[in-house]
Amino acid sequence: MKITVNNKQKQLADEAIERACEKINAAFSKFGDDVISVELTAEDVNGPRGGVDKECRLLVRLRKMDDAIATVRDESFTKAISRAINRAQRSVTRKIQRRSLRNADRKSTLNFAVYR
Repeated sequence: MKITVNNKQKQLADEAIERACEKINAAFSKFGDDVISVELTAEDVNGPRGGVDKECRLLVRLRKMDDAIATVRDESFTKAISRAINRAQRSVTRKIQRRSLRNADRKSTLNFAVYR
């Protein structure tokens, strides 16, 4: 799994990027090969004016499935990143469960009896 952090506005310190990568790795490593890459984008939407304006977007690219995207705005980047990781993790879990249910239905319809 490849983890990319887009920090164009230089809002995140190196330690924050490291912590975010560790959290992402811990959250998505259990999905194994289903997760191809994770892209984290953090930006300050309103600039120096303050308020709930720290936005974090997490894009999770999945193998043979649609991407999972979670966007969160919060007061701080730490909260926004944590919430975005949780949302994306739930989304990926649902997508994988749906895929396994579809595959189970597909296999059951292909079963047939052989009479001799």
